[in-house]
Amino acid sequence: MRVGTCGVFLGYEDVQPEVEPVFERGDLCVVIAPDEEGVFRCAALSASGEVAHWRTDTIYAAEVVWLNQAPLVAAAGVRP
Repeated sequence: MRVGTCGVFLGYEDVQPEVEPVFERGDLCVVIAPDEEGVFRCAALSASGEVAHWRTDTIYAAEVVWLNQAPLVAAAGVRP
């Protein structure tokens, strides 16, 4: 994923009880630094598009749905 790619956070795969979560399910986020394959440094993104650089976390690809994959999300909601 490239810097500036936006997504919707799905939830942490590995929850540590002693660590306060940065993101909640449904939060908008934006990639600010790709670390390695499948791991990204993301910042919170407000509904008005403002990047909250003080609210960041490292997340895995499985923990976010990228907005460029929106057609896949819409198709998942369609029942046969």
